[in-house]
Amino acid sequence: MRIIVKGQGEGKTTELIKMSVETNTYILVLDRKRQHEVARMAMDLGYESMPFPVTIDEHFRAHRSTGMINRRFLIDDADEILHVLIGRDIPILAITMTESEDK
Repeated sequence: MRIIVKGQGEGKTTELIKMSVETNTYILVLDRKRQHEVARMAMDLGYESMPFPVTIDEHFRAHRSTGMINRRFLIDDADEILHVLIGRDIPILAITMTESEDK
């Protein structure tokens, strides 16, 4: 697992967009508003070939037959997604990473 840590407006989503295009991997986003913002950012950056972002709602509603459940994702604004899934503020987040997860 790779974690991108930067301040607001410092290029995290732009980095994800580039990675999405390079790896043909969907970006998982919170909602439709963010879905369209990320798609627009990709277009503005000249990345028309980026897979259209997927909302967490679309991900959880998808049937296994569509393959969405088994896909790998790049996650934009993971803190916001966790907040929505858990329903509370998350003051501290601990993550365990091993070298094998970085692949």
